[in-house]
Amino acid sequence: MKCTILLHSATGNTRLVARFASRRLTEAGHHCVLHDIVDDPEPPDCSDVDLLGVASPTNYFGPSRVMHQFLDRLPPAVDGPGLAFLLGTCSGEPGAHLVTQAEQLGRLGWLTMGARTVTFPDTWPPHRALASPLTFSASIGRALGAKLSPLRPLLSLPYPDLSQPSHRTVSRLGRFIDRVARRAAVRDHLAAQSAADLARTRPPGMVRLGRAVTMDWVRRCTDIRIDPHRCSRCGTCVDLCPSGCLTRDDDQSVPRVGSTCLGCWACYHHCPSDAISGWHAPAGKGRYPGPDPATVEAFNARWLE
Repeated sequence: MKCTILLHSATGNTRLVARFASRRLTEAGHHCVLHDIVDDPEPPDCSDVDLLGVASPTNYFGPSRVMHQFLDRLPPAVDGPGLAFLLGTCSGEPGAHLVTQAEQLGRLGWLTMGARTVTFPDTWPPHRALASPLTFSASIGRALGAKLSPLRPLLSLPYPDLSQPSHRTVSRLGRFIDRVARRAAVRDHLAAQSAADLARTRPPGMVRLGRAVTMDWVRRCTDIRIDPHRCSRCGTCVDLCPSGCLTRDDDQSVPRVGSTCLGCWACYHHCPSDAISGWHAPAGKGRYPGPDPATVEAFNARWLE
């Protein structure tokens, strides 16, 4: 079976999940291609793909706006309905993320065979900046989270790094990938989930909240700015920007911020000079360093390439 996984990752969390899914499918004997939509913004030819995966982070209680725009340019499925699955990463509540993507794929002739989110630490810079004064007591938060696991979502408010995936989370994700692949291999269309099915799995009101967030609101609650005195002119932010919002005239100029920001915060998290600030996020104060070594080990423990 030929599989393609479309990937957007701003901090590395979703990339870890997508690579795990790709290895899992490959180990099961399928041919799987991982397509990073930032490195290659042109939609791939999916005419002969048996199973399409979409892996992206939750963004303001909705889908990654980068992936949303990419899927709008994806060619429709040919020769009957195509089969797809969705992977998301979030800090707790995906809102309208999976529902919106299932609707998008449905309009293009792809049936969603299943959807799964993996909880990671909160990467939203305003929240991380607000919680940063409490880092001195992070060990207390981890101890409470270990003993009172039902309180982990609540504890992740003051301690955003608390929601690390566990080995059990990775095992469940592996079983999900196996189940989707088995159903896709026999073309079990009855196993497809509609957007309405996915909406019923969310808490009341969260899907409506995600749908209510407009692109204008996203841009106002991101509001990226670059400090010319801190900027090292390395160009990292320009290379990582998926929307062309950040541009510069030459290698010695400070990047300019345009009006096409999609709110992914990739430039903020990866700026090596801490020269980028945003809405309620001072430069460097809310950066997420990426998945920690224990998390990387959990996802790679049994599926090393």
